[in-house]
Amino acid sequence: SVNDPLLFTVSIKVGLVEESASVVIEIVAEHIAEVSIISQILPKYSVDKGITLSGTVNGIVNGDSNGNGTMYEGHILSWRCNSGNLDMDDSYNFLTSLTGPNLVIAPNVLQVDTIYSIALYATPAKASLSGLDLTGYASVDIVTNAGPSSGYCDVFPINGTVTTDFEISCSEWTDDIID
Repeated sequence: SVNDPLLFTVSIKVGLVEESASVVIEIVAEHIAEVSIISQILPKYSVDKGITLSGTVNGIVNGDSNGNGTMYEGHILSWRCNSGNLDMDDSYNFLTSLTGPNLVIAPNVLQVDTIYSIALYATPAKASLSGLDLTGYASVDIVTNAGPSSGYCDVFPINGTVTTDFEISCSEWTDDIID
């Protein structure tokens, strides 16, 4: 039946020597939350724009939360930075709560040329009957673009007054085409 433990055994025989190992697996009727992040993921993000991420739990887009609450489809949500390079405790970094299905990272918070691993965790609001941790999560990598580099600019003339016409020319700048 569904609640009976399963015994798996592997036996190997080489010549006259035989070895075996067994493990018992117990099937429980509970499941880990299926979490996904459904936002459009871009190859690179500009740091001067806000970034919006939207998550779902068990395929439900609009759960029992008002969008900024702590419950969502029977789960407690929390957004985290698994890469550790974004201060999740600084509320000025975000335009939404860290406990709702949507996360908006404020403009000018992220650093250029950096990878951030952002994750949405969903923990069941009710304790697991089996005592197992049934927290599910999904994560995405947010890659920020780097500015142009390796170039120089010349100004002519280098001295003048408020009425002087200056000519500025810049050369040899490089930039990733994805930026």
